[in-house]
Amino acid sequence: MDDPSIIGGYITTGAISGSVLVFVNFLIGVAIYYPFVRMLEYLKDARNKKNLKALNEEVLSIETKFKTRIIDRYDIVGNLARILSKDMMYDLHYTNNFFLEYQPQVSSEGKVVGAEALLRWRHSKFGLIIPPVTILIAEESNFIEELGNWVIKNSCAQLARLRNIVDDDFVLSFNLSAEQLKKPKLVTVIERNISEYGLRPTMLKAEFTETAAIDNSMVTQETISNIHKLGVKLAIDDFGMGHSSLLYIKEYAIDTLKFDGALVKDITYNKDSQDIIGSIVKLCDTLNIDTIAEFVETQEQRDVLRSLGCNIYQGYYFSKAVPEKELIDFLKKDHYN
Repeated sequence: MDDPSIIGGYITTGAISGSVLVFVNFLIGVAIYYPFVRMLEYLKDARNKKNLKALNEEVLSIETKFKTRIIDRYDIVGNLARILSKDMMYDLHYTNNFFLEYQPQVSSEGKVVGAEALLRWRHSKFGLIIPPVTILIAEESNFIEELGNWVIKNSCAQLARLRNIVDDDFVLSFNLSAEQLKKPKLVTVIERNISEYGLRPTMLKAEFTETAAIDNSMVTQETISNIHKLGVKLAIDDFGMGHSSLLYIKEYAIDTLKFDGALVKDITYNKDSQDIIGSIVKLCDTLNIDTIAEFVETQEQRDVLRSLGCNIYQGYYFSKAVPEKELIDFLKKDHYN
C-alpha cells in the first residue's frame, strides 16, 4: 500500500524528490481548499450571530411573556435555546465560561460605597450571551436554582477577598430572579455562604425587580422577609417604570431603590422624569431608604440627580462592569470631581 506521507514519497521513489513532490502536492491542496474552509467557517459564524440576534430580540420583547416557552418552540430561536440549555450546566461545572463582573457604585462625595455583581456567560461558539437570555434559559431549563447559587457563592467569595481594602459600610449586591425567590432553600444558601466566608450580612445586598416584588405568593413574600432577617439588605431594581406600588417598600422593609434607566436617561431634559425621581427621593429620605441611579453616563446627568437629592450613582460615567482586578484598582482611586 502506498504511504501518502513525505517519508512514503521517499520510500516509493527512492529519492528525495519524491518527498519534495508529496510536500508540494500537500501545499497545493491546502491552497486550494483553505479558502473554502474559511468561507464555511465564516458562514457558520454569520449564521450563529444571526440566530443569537433573533433570540436576543425575542427575549427582550415584551410580547414574549405571552407566548410558548422559548425552549419548547420548534424554530430557529427554539433550537438555539435548546443548544444553550444543553451547554449551560456543562459550562457552569467544567469551564470558566461563567464569570462575574462588578460595576462600582459611587457617592456624590466620590466614595465607592458598593458594587453590583453581574453574571456573564461567554459561550465557546456564540460568544457573550446577554444576561436576560441566560436567565430565561436557566429558568426554562430548571437550572435557575443552581445558577443562582453559583452567583451567591462567588459574590460572597469576592466580598471576602475585598475585606482588607474596603470599609465595613461597603456593600456588594447580587441579583435574584423572580423564580429564585420561589425556591425555599434560597435563604439557607445565602446564610451558609455568609457563614462560610465569615461575612457581615449587612455588607451584602439582594436585588430583585419590581416584577419579582409584586409576586403575591406566600413563598416569595416569606423568602424576601427571611433574607432581610439574616441582616442582608434588600433593593428593588428598575424602580419607577413598572407596576409596583410604593406600599411594597414598606411591606418588604426595602433598604434601597434603584431607579429605572429610562428615567435616568432623559433626566437632564425631561421634567416628568425629574419630578418622579425628586418625589421618590424625598419619600425615601423620610423612610431612611437609599436611592441609586443606574445608567449614569454623563456628568450632567450626575449633577441633575445630585440636585434632586439622589446621591449614589452607577454607570459608565464612573465605570463599566469590570473583572476583579480592575475593581480593586478602581477602589484604590479618588473619584471626586
